[in-house]
Amino acid sequence: MKPRQMLKLQTYRLTPSGPTRLLTWTGTTPTHTLEHHLPSSTPLPYTLHASLSSLSPTISITIPGPSRIRWLKSTDQSNTPTLKLDESRTDVSYSFVTRADALRFQEDIRDAHLLGAFDIAQISSTTTGSRGSSREAVNQDVKIWCTRDERAEVTLSYYADQRGEHVEWGVREFISVEGKGKRCVVLTLARAVREGGKTAFWKRKGRDEMVWESVGSGASSVRSTSTAGTVASVSSFGSVASSVGAGRARWMDKVQSLTVQFGPEAKKKGEEDDYVRFVRLLSILVQRDSEGGAEPA
Repeated sequence: MKPRQMLKLQTYRLTPSGPTRLLTWTGTTPTHTLEHHLPSSTPLPYTLHASLSSLSPTISITIPGPSRIRWLKSTDQSNTPTLKLDESRTDVSYSFVTRADALRFQEDIRDAHLLGAFDIAQISSTTTGSRGSSREAVNQDVKIWCTRDERAEVTLSYYADQRGEHVEWGVREFISVEGKGKRCVVLTLARAVREGGKTAFWKRKGRDEMVWESVGSGASSVRSTSTAGTVASVSSFGSVASSVGAGRARWMDKVQSLTVQFGPEAKKKGEEDDYVRFVRLLSILVQRDSEGGAEPA
Protein backbone atom coordinates (compact mmCIF):
# COMPACT_ATOMS: atom_id res chain seq x y z
CA MET A 1 0.00 0.00 0.00
CA LYS A 2 1.34 3.40 -0.97
CA PRO A 3 1.54 5.99 1.82
CA ARG A 4 -0.97 8.80 2.00
CA GLN A 5 0.42 12.21 1.14
CA MET A 6 -0.92 15.70 1.89
CA LEU A 7 -0.48 18.55 -0.56
CA LYS A 8 -1.68 22.15 -0.09
CA LEU A 9 -3.47 23.48 -3.15
CA GLN A 10 -5.08 26.74 -4.18
CA THR A 11 -6.63 26.97 -7.68
CA TYR A 12 -7.60 24.49 -10.39
CA ARG A 13 -8.59 24.24 -14.03
CA LEU A 14 -10.00 21.42 -16.18
CA THR A 15 -8.92 20.67 -19.75
CA PRO A 16 -9.61 17.81 -22.22
CA SER A 17 -7.04 15.02 -22.14
CA GLY A 18 -7.71 12.15 -24.53
CA PRO A 19 -10.81 10.18 -23.51
CA THR A 20 -10.88 11.83 -20.06
CA ARG A 21 -9.94 15.25 -18.63
CA LEU A 22 -6.95 16.71 -16.85
CA LEU A 23 -7.42 18.47 -13.51
CA THR A 24 -4.50 20.85 -12.94
CA TRP A 25 -3.97 22.42 -9.52
CA THR A 26 -1.67 25.28 -8.57
CA GLY A 27 -0.15 24.87 -5.13
CA THR A 28 -0.03 27.47 -2.40
CA THR A 29 3.41 28.14 -3.85
CA PRO A 30 2.74 29.22 -7.48
CA THR A 31 5.70 27.21 -8.81
CA HIS A 32 4.15 23.96 -7.55
CA THR A 33 1.66 22.09 -9.78
CA LEU A 34 -0.42 18.95 -9.32
CA GLU A 35 -1.75 17.14 -12.40
CA HIS A 36 -4.63 14.74 -11.81
CA HIS A 37 -5.64 12.65 -14.84
CA LEU A 38 -9.25 11.77 -14.04
CA PRO A 39 -10.37 8.12 -14.26
CA SER A 40 -13.20 9.06 -16.66
CA SER A 41 -14.54 12.14 -18.42
CA THR A 42 -17.26 12.75 -15.81
CA PRO A 43 -16.60 10.69 -12.65
CA LEU A 44 -19.05 10.64 -9.75
CA PRO A 45 -17.56 12.64 -6.85
CA TYR A 46 -18.14 11.01 -3.46
CA THR A 47 -18.69 13.01 -0.26
CA LEU A 48 -17.38 11.51 2.97
CA HIS A 49 -20.46 11.21 5.18
CA ALA A 50 -18.65 12.36 8.32
CA SER A 51 -17.77 15.64 6.61
CA LEU A 52 -21.48 16.45 6.11
CA SER A 53 -21.72 17.34 9.80
CA SER A 54 -21.75 21.03 10.63
CA LEU A 55 -19.04 20.21 13.19
CA SER A 56 -16.60 19.02 10.51
CA PRO A 57 -13.97 21.68 9.67
CA THR A 58 -13.63 20.48 6.06
CA ILE A 59 -15.71 18.79 3.34
CA SER A 60 -14.00 15.71 1.88
CA ILE A 61 -14.65 14.97 -1.82
CA THR A 62 -13.23 11.77 -3.34
CA ILE A 63 -12.80 10.99 -7.05
CA PRO A 64 -13.31 7.20 -7.15
CA GLY A 65 -11.33 4.87 -9.36
CA PRO A 66 -7.74 4.71 -10.64
CA SER A 67 -6.06 8.03 -11.47
CA ARG A 68 -2.63 9.22 -12.53
CA ILE A 69 -1.03 11.85 -10.32
CA ARG A 70 1.94 14.05 -11.24
CA TRP A 71 3.48 16.59 -8.83
CA LEU A 72 5.89 19.14 -10.31
CA LYS A 73 8.00 21.84 -8.67
CA SER A 74 9.89 24.71 -10.28
CA THR A 75 12.74 25.86 -8.07
CA ASP A 76 15.51 27.23 -10.27
CA GLN A 77 15.73 30.58 -12.03
CA SER A 78 14.83 29.09 -15.41
CA ASN A 79 11.52 27.97 -13.89
CA THR A 80 12.05 24.46 -15.30
CA PRO A 81 9.65 22.04 -13.55
CA THR A 82 11.11 19.08 -11.70
CA LEU A 83 8.97 15.94 -11.56
CA LYS A 84 8.62 14.94 -7.91
CA LEU A 85 5.89 12.35 -8.24
CA ASP A 86 4.39 10.34 -11.12
CA GLU A 87 2.22 7.47 -9.90
CA SER A 88 -1.12 5.73 -10.35
CA ARG A 89 -3.36 6.21 -7.34
CA THR A 90 -6.86 5.06 -6.42
CA ASP A 91 -9.56 7.19 -4.78
CA VAL A 92 -7.99 10.65 -4.75
CA SER A 93 -9.48 12.88 -2.04
CA TYR A 94 -9.72 16.65 -1.71
CA SER A 95 -10.64 18.50 1.48
CA PHE A 96 -12.36 21.87 1.09
CA VAL A 97 -12.63 24.56 3.71
CA THR A 98 -15.94 26.00 2.44
CA ARG A 99 -19.07 24.25 1.19
CA ALA A 100 -19.39 26.68 -1.71
CA ASP A 101 -15.98 25.63 -3.07
CA ALA A 102 -16.80 21.93 -2.55
CA LEU A 103 -20.06 22.39 -4.45
CA ARG A 104 -18.45 24.14 -7.40
CA PHE A 105 -15.66 21.56 -7.56
CA GLN A 106 -18.15 18.68 -7.75
CA GLU A 107 -20.12 20.44 -10.49
CA ASP A 108 -17.00 21.06 -12.54
CA ILE A 109 -15.72 17.50 -12.11
CA ARG A 110 -19.11 16.09 -13.08
CA ASP A 111 -19.69 18.76 -15.75
CA ALA A 112 -23.21 19.04 -14.37
CA HIS A 113 -25.28 21.20 -12.06
CA LEU A 114 -25.70 19.72 -8.58
CA LEU A 115 -29.38 20.40 -7.96
CA GLY A 116 -29.33 18.93 -4.46
CA ALA A 117 -27.43 16.76 -1.99
CA PHE A 118 -29.34 14.88 0.71
CA ASP A 119 -28.20 13.07 3.84
CA ILE A 120 -30.03 9.71 4.03
CA ALA A 121 -30.15 6.93 6.61
CA GLN A 122 -30.73 4.01 4.24
CA ILE A 123 -31.63 2.99 0.67
CA SER A 124 -33.12 -0.42 -0.09
CA SER A 125 -34.39 -1.94 -3.33
CA THR A 126 -36.93 -4.50 -4.49
CA THR A 127 -36.19 -6.55 -7.59
CA THR A 128 -38.09 -8.68 -10.06
CA GLY A 129 -39.04 -12.02 -8.52
CA SER A 130 -37.94 -11.12 -4.98
CA ARG A 131 -40.28 -11.12 -1.98
CA GLY A 132 -38.30 -8.80 0.23
CA SER A 133 -35.96 -5.87 -0.15
CA SER A 134 -32.17 -5.61 -0.29
CA ARG A 135 -30.25 -2.94 1.56
CA GLU A 136 -28.09 -0.90 -0.82
CA ALA A 137 -26.70 2.03 1.16
CA VAL A 138 -26.47 3.16 4.78
CA ASN A 139 -25.64 6.70 5.99
CA GLN A 140 -24.75 8.08 2.57
CA ASP A 141 -25.22 11.22 0.50
CA VAL A 142 -27.74 11.15 -2.37
CA LYS A 143 -27.11 13.68 -5.13
CA ILE A 144 -29.33 14.91 -7.97
CA TRP A 145 -27.53 16.17 -11.10
CA CYS A 146 -28.51 17.96 -14.30
CA THR A 147 -26.14 17.93 -17.29
CA ARG A 148 -24.91 21.31 -18.52
CA ASP A 149 -25.61 20.57 -22.18
CA GLU A 150 -28.83 21.16 -24.12
CA ARG A 151 -30.19 17.73 -23.14
CA ALA A 152 -30.42 18.78 -19.47
CA GLU A 153 -30.58 15.13 -18.39
CA VAL A 154 -31.27 14.63 -14.68
CA THR A 155 -29.77 11.77 -12.68
CA LEU A 156 -29.72 10.54 -9.09
CA SER A 157 -26.52 9.06 -7.65
CA TYR A 158 -25.24 7.55 -4.41
CA TYR A 159 -22.58 5.18 -3.13
CA ALA A 160 -24.09 1.73 -2.52
CA ASP A 161 -21.71 0.80 0.28
CA GLN A 162 -23.41 -2.58 0.79
CA ARG A 163 -22.38 -3.49 -2.77
CA GLY A 164 -19.20 -1.44 -3.01
CA GLU A 165 -20.46 0.41 -6.09
CA HIS A 166 -21.19 3.97 -7.16
CA VAL A 167 -24.72 3.97 -8.61
CA GLU A 168 -26.47 6.43 -10.91
CA TRP A 169 -30.12 6.37 -12.05
CA GLY A 170 -31.75 8.47 -14.73
CA VAL A 171 -34.72 10.37 -13.28
CA ARG A 172 -36.66 9.36 -16.42
CA GLU A 173 -36.54 5.79 -15.12
CA PHE A 174 -38.84 6.70 -12.21
CA ILE A 175 -42.58 6.78 -12.72
CA SER A 176 -43.63 7.88 -9.23
CA VAL A 177 -42.41 9.46 -6.01
CA GLU A 178 -44.50 8.52 -2.99
CA GLY A 179 -44.11 9.11 0.73
CA LYS A 180 -44.75 6.00 2.85
CA GLY A 181 -44.40 5.88 6.59
CA LYS A 182 -42.36 8.29 8.66
CA ARG A 183 -39.72 10.12 6.58
CA CYS A 184 -39.67 7.37 3.96
CA VAL A 185 -39.91 7.82 0.15
CA VAL A 186 -40.60 5.07 -2.41
CA LEU A 187 -39.35 5.61 -5.97
CA THR A 188 -41.07 3.27 -8.42
CA LEU A 189 -39.36 2.50 -11.72
CA ALA A 190 -41.27 2.37 -14.99
CA ARG A 191 -40.32 -1.28 -15.51
CA ALA A 192 -42.29 -2.23 -12.39
CA VAL A 193 -45.44 -0.86 -14.02
CA ARG A 194 -44.72 -2.52 -17.37
CA GLU A 195 -43.90 -5.89 -15.82
CA GLY A 196 -47.04 -5.69 -13.70
CA GLY A 197 -49.19 -5.27 -16.80
CA LYS A 198 -50.53 -1.91 -15.68
CA THR A 199 -50.70 1.52 -17.25
CA ALA A 200 -48.03 4.00 -16.24
CA PHE A 201 -49.34 6.66 -13.90
CA TRP A 202 -48.21 9.58 -11.76
CA LYS A 203 -48.90 9.58 -8.05
CA ARG A 204 -49.57 12.84 -6.26
CA LYS A 205 -51.41 12.85 -3.01
CA GLY A 206 -51.32 14.03 0.57
CA ARG A 207 -48.46 16.28 1.61
CA ASP A 208 -46.50 15.68 -1.62
CA GLU A 209 -49.34 17.19 -3.64
CA MET A 210 -49.43 20.30 -1.47
CA VAL A 211 -45.68 20.67 -1.74
CA TRP A 212 -45.84 20.41 -5.53
CA GLU A 213 -48.59 22.99 -5.89
CA SER A 214 -46.96 25.47 -3.53
CA VAL A 215 -43.54 25.30 -5.18
CA GLY A 216 -44.42 25.38 -8.87
CA SER A 217 -41.81 25.04 -11.59
CA GLY A 218 -39.38 27.63 -10.26
CA ALA A 219 -37.49 25.11 -8.12
CA SER A 220 -36.16 23.36 -11.22
CA SER A 221 -34.00 26.33 -12.21
CA VAL A 222 -30.20 25.88 -12.17
CA ARG A 223 -27.29 28.24 -11.98
CA SER A 224 -24.25 28.47 -14.21
CA THR A 225 -20.69 28.03 -12.96
CA SER A 226 -17.23 28.57 -14.38
CA THR A 227 -14.68 25.79 -14.88
CA ALA A 228 -11.96 27.48 -12.85
CA GLY A 229 -11.87 29.04 -9.44
CA THR A 230 -9.94 29.66 -6.28
CA VAL A 231 -10.26 27.18 -3.42
CA ALA A 232 -8.51 27.16 -0.09
CA SER A 233 -7.99 23.43 0.18
CA VAL A 234 -5.76 20.58 1.19
CA SER A 235 -5.55 17.49 -0.98
CA SER A 236 -4.70 13.96 0.09
CA PHE A 237 -4.44 10.86 -2.03
CA GLY A 238 -4.19 7.20 -1.15
CA SER A 239 -4.06 3.83 -2.86
CA VAL A 240 -6.88 1.74 -1.42
CA ALA A 241 -9.04 0.31 -4.20
CA SER A 242 -12.37 0.52 -2.38
CA SER A 243 -14.77 1.65 -5.08
CA VAL A 244 -16.12 0.63 -8.45
CA GLY A 245 -16.84 2.89 -11.42
CA ALA A 246 -20.25 4.34 -12.15
CA GLY A 247 -20.96 1.95 -15.04
CA ARG A 248 -24.38 0.33 -15.28
CA ALA A 249 -24.44 -2.81 -13.13
CA ARG A 250 -26.56 -5.80 -14.20
CA TRP A 251 -28.47 -5.94 -10.91
CA MET A 252 -29.85 -2.46 -11.58
CA ASP A 253 -31.86 -3.73 -14.55
CA LYS A 254 -33.91 -5.93 -12.20
CA VAL A 255 -34.78 -3.23 -9.68
CA GLN A 256 -38.46 -2.28 -9.51
CA SER A 257 -38.38 0.28 -6.71
CA LEU A 258 -36.07 2.11 -4.34
CA THR A 259 -37.00 3.01 -0.77
CA VAL A 260 -35.15 6.00 0.66
CA GLN A 261 -35.28 6.33 4.43
CA PHE A 262 -34.29 9.61 6.06
CA GLY A 263 -33.09 9.90 9.63
CA PRO A 264 -34.60 12.13 12.34
CA GLU A 265 -35.16 15.71 11.29
CA ALA A 266 -32.05 17.74 12.01
CA LYS A 267 -32.82 21.38 11.48
CA LYS A 268 -29.85 23.46 10.47
CA LYS A 269 -29.91 27.20 10.82
CA GLY A 270 -31.15 28.73 7.58
CA GLU A 271 -31.53 25.34 5.86
CA GLU A 272 -34.59 23.27 5.01
CA ASP A 273 -34.97 19.65 6.09
CA ASP A 274 -33.40 17.15 3.64
CA TYR A 275 -36.51 14.95 3.51
CA VAL A 276 -38.76 17.86 2.51
CA ARG A 277 -36.26 19.14 -0.05
CA PHE A 278 -35.80 15.68 -1.59
CA VAL A 279 -39.53 14.95 -1.99
CA ARG A 280 -40.22 18.37 -3.43
CA LEU A 281 -37.35 18.47 -5.92
CA LEU A 282 -37.64 14.90 -7.16
CA SER A 283 -41.44 15.16 -7.48
CA ILE A 284 -41.04 18.23 -9.68
CA LEU A 285 -38.41 16.56 -11.86
CA VAL A 286 -40.31 13.29 -12.34
CA GLN A 287 -43.52 15.20 -13.06
CA ARG A 288 -41.69 17.39 -15.58
CA ASP A 289 -40.44 14.38 -17.54
CA SER A 290 -43.89 12.75 -17.34
CA GLU A 291 -45.63 15.80 -18.76
CA GLY A 292 -42.92 16.25 -21.38
CA GLY A 293 -43.70 12.87 -22.86
CA ALA A 294 -40.26 11.45 -22.15
CA GLU A 295 -39.90 7.72 -22.67
CA PRO A 296 -38.94 5.82 -19.49
CA ALA A 297 -35.47 4.28 -19.66
